[in-house]
Amino acid sequence: MRRFPLFAKILCLFTLNLLLLAVAFYAVFRGQFRFGLDSLLAGQAGDRFQALGELIAVELGQLTRARWTSVLHRFGEAHNI
Repeated sequence: MRRFPLFAKILCLFTLNLLLLAVAFYAVFRGQFRFGLDSLLAGQAGDRFQALGELIAVELGQLTRARWTSVLHRFGEAHNI
């Protein structure tokens, strides 16, 4: 059986502790600040995106698929997308 030197054991424990702390801080940060991809769409910007999406969905619902391209192009031009 091979034995690890004391330095290697200390280095492994240090790395594991650092990893555990990083995971704990990430969990707390995410819980406190609602950090995630959906946080980019929170607030007023998210409300505007939601309203625009609903407007586009209503217009597309009234047209056939063949005419969707013109509607999407028009919204793209209007909002520089």
